[in-house]
Amino acid sequence: EYEDAQKNLNRALEENPNQPLAHYYLGDILVTQNACTLAVPHLEKAISAYPGLARTYFLLGKCRVSAGEVQPAFEIFQKALELDPNLAEAHAAKGLALYTSGRPAEASAAFEDAVRLGPDLYEAQMNLSALYLDSSQAAEAIPLLKAAVEKKPQEFRPNYSLAEAYLEAEDTASARGQ
Repeated sequence: EYEDAQKNLNRALEENPNQPLAHYYLGDILVTQNACTLAVPHLEKAISAYPGLARTYFLLGKCRVSAGEVQPAFEIFQKALELDPNLAEAHAAKGLALYTSGRPAEASAAFEDAVRLGPDLYEAQMNLSALYLDSSQAAEAIPLLKAAVEKKPQEFRPNYSLAEAYLEAEDTASARGQ
């Protein structure tokens, strides 16, 4: 589905390389395809033309994380959130960068913001519930894990984590039901 759009955007950029929105959309498609190495130059060109577009920073931050550049990614996510404090995906990505950097308390706060702003963000729910379980806060993890199970009932991870949370909360009957 992205193939035609990618071809059209590449063709448009061949004709006129100074189209920042074409760079943005092509960068977005490339990030979706896990082609961050190719996406970064396009996202940087889009940022230089439109420095107020928060989602572009978010996408660039995702690419930095995938390259193992966690600290620069964190700073880029911060910039995205300065531009749009309600960008739930940026909060979630910032949480992951913080967690990777060994800052679980700050990661937890970022994941909480992500879940509050984007209640359908499955990975943010799972990451936050994992942090809660790591800090013996099963009661806080259980509602998140229930929501995750509702979203993806056939997946092992949320079901197992929910059973683990019930056990930690000493609710063996509910744990057996998972």
